Amino acid sequence: VKVLRSIPLLDQAAIDAVRQWVYEPMIINGRPRPVVFTVTVRFQLK
Repeated sequence: VKVLRSIPLLDQAAIDAVRQWVYEPMIINGRPRPVVFTVTVRFQLK
């Protein structure tokens, strides 16, 4: 997990949330392949 745009007080919460997600590998010709993608995590503070 790599933070691209930082809000220091929220970075760790975003990293922790993304690490809890369950990912399934992309399969090509029956074999899992590495994939790189960007995830946007939005916070709403009240």
